[in-house]
Order: sequence, then C-alpha cells, then structure tokens
Amino acid sequence: MNIKLGIAANGENFQPVYTIQDSDFASGQMSTSKEFTATIANTKLVHQKRIALYYSLPNSGPEFFSEYLSYNYFINNAPPVNSDHLKIQSMGFSTVGISDGGNYYLVEDDIMLSKSYVSNYVPGTPAPIVAFDNINIIIDQSIWANPLWNNALSTAVSAWNLEPNMNVKLHIIASTSGNSNIALPPPSERHITVVQSSTPQSVPVLARFPINDGRPGQEIYFNPNFKYASTGQGVTQAQAAWNLVHAIGHSLGFSHASGTGAETSIMLKGTSSSAFNDIGFSTYDSQTLSAKYPISTQSTVAPFISGKISLLPFETTSFETSYYAVGLSYAWKAVGVNGTSFNMDYDYVTGARLPEVDFPAGSYEIQCFITGSKFNGQIVARRTIIVQ
Repeated sequence: MNIKLGIAANGENFQPVYTIQDSDFASGQMSTSKEFTATIANTKLVHQKRIALYYSLPNSGPEFFSEYLSYNYFINNAPPVNSDHLKIQSMGFSTVGISDGGNYYLVEDDIMLSKSYVSNYVPGTPAPIVAFDNINIIIDQSIWANPLWNNALSTAVSAWNLEPNMNVKLHIIASTSGNSNIALPPPSERHITVVQSSTPQSVPVLARFPINDGRPGQEIYFNPNFKYASTGQGVTQAQAAWNLVHAIGHSLGFSHASGTGAETSIMLKGTSSSAFNDIGFSTYDSQTLSAKYPISTQSTVAPFISGKISLLPFETTSFETSYYAVGLSYAWKAVGVNGTSFNMDYDYVTGARLPEVDFPAGSYEIQCFITGSKFNGQIVARRTIIVQ
C-alpha cells in the first residue's frame, strides 16, 4: 500500500506532494505507522494550505482516511511553543506528564519547580547548590502527631546525617503554629518545612526544588492517606522513609538519578514503593552526594534545642535537640545563669529528648552534649529559658 501526503485549501481537491515508501520507515523518517512525523522538505507548500492524508490501493482511486484524521493546523500557523517547558527541558528534566500547580510546575511526578525560577532560568546555569550546611527540617503537628510519618522522618534525617563523606547536617525542629513561646532558629532561609497535603498525586511525597538563591527547596508535602494504585495499600513506615529520603534529596538540589549505577540509587525515578532499610545510600549515591556537598574539616554542627522559652515555676516541660542520627550519644544538663544557683545532670537520659523536667523561678541554660557523629569533637546545644 502506498500512503501519500496531500495538500489542499478549503474547497480544493487534495493533490499528492509526497509518497511514503517502505524506505521512509527504514530510514527513520517516520516515528510509527500510525503517527506520521516525517519532516518533508522541498514540498513548496502554499501559504495557508492544510496537510491531510489519503491512501491509494492497487486498481482503485485515492481514498481519504477521514476528515477527522486530517491535519487541522496550518503550515504558517504552528502551535505556540511553551518557553517554560523548553527551559525545563534545558535543566535536564522531562516535561512528559508535566502539570501546573499554581506557582510551580510538577515534573517527573514528584519535583516542584517554582515558576519564578523557571521564568528567570538561563540555559547553561549550573544546578542549584544549597549554601547552608546546617539545614532545619521544620515539622508541625501533622507529622509529629503521626507516628508512622514521624518515625519515617527520623529515619530519613538519620540516613542523611550518617552519610560519611557529605557535609550537610539536617536538624529536626518541631513547630507549634502561632505559639510565640516556642521559637524557631534563624535564619528561615535554611528551613525545609514538611507538611501534610491531601492533594491526589501519583506518589506519596512531593518536594520543591531549590531556585539557585542558596536556600534549599523549602517545602516537602506528604500524603498520609496515599494508596498505591497497583495494590490499593497505604504507605508503610519503611516506604515513607524511602520517600522522605528521596524528597530531601530533591530539596537539596538532586534531580533523579541517571547513568551507570543509577539503578541502585535512592534518587531513581519511579521507586516510591521501595522500602528504606537503614543500610544507607548506595555507592552511586555516596559518590553523587559527596561530589555536590563534600565534607569539610572546618564544618561545625549547629544544633538547636526545641521547647518553651519561658515557664511558670515548677511547670513540667520537655526539650529536644535538633541533631539526630542513629548511634549518637546524648547527655543533658541544666545550669543556673544570671545569678540563679542551679546545677543538674540528667544522667538517666541518653536520647535526643529531655522529658518532663521543671525548675524553680530563675534563669537557666539547658545543655545537650552530643558525641559519636562523623564530625570530630563534642557537639553542644544550648538553650536559655526564664522561669517566672
């Protein structure tokens, strides 16, 4: 069967200008036999003439496929090209399945690209690097009141903090919205906020990509009600941990893994049903992470102690240090300051949380001593409180 391309304006008969031969398919001029995408040169198409298809069979005249299968656009009036999509492609992301999220584009299922970043992007600009090495993961009640996701986040943060050759230090900090008595550490530019979202998506966690201003991508959204389409089952804690490790990677400027060894990477696209098992990152991941954020001997950990900044006398409260990783040792102490006589070692506490303590009126410094990290020396977190 010979398939021919014809041209015509409204009311005209179609005239053949090109006959598609078997050799066209062999030479790759067509993508498939159903969708003809050949570039046909030197046809001298007349302005405003419409392309259509018809076929001819042996011993019969030409027959049109259908009016509805004809090309409906004009040669000199091609559909507009989305310049943002072209920029996204030049960043190395696929635009297949891209969706508009309002102030961002969602690409490759789980990466949120801010529209302002895309709009101002200049092709050839290097991938974003986060300028801060101490980065705060801010959580609210939607996650710390959900044991599965809260435990998964602790696992994810621990995995990043244990990576031996990478300089990034992550800190988990609980926030109570609207409570001025619970402070957050400055600057806000180094915060990644993890919050709940019920927006239907094809994966349980989305992450905003950095915008090349030195900050991390500042939001991660998790869906506690997510169910996998293939099984109808919800997310396990190990799957939640995998997705959060993966999302933090995006917030730090890592795109989806590709190339030799990428099949073992936690940053591989399409792995949202995988489970994290505390083994840590693959060799591929370790090399990629250390290349982007190499460990520095001059680096310091800057932990924060969460909790109230003012208390009533003998009001019971608790405190928690932000820097967490499996295998670290913690020692807590409270000392009086500004004339307050007090010195208490909480030897019975060895974890990152100091539970259920109270104080008489006065001023105090809460101290947490952390040992066993990949950084040399003892890490000390301090927090001043007033009891009155």
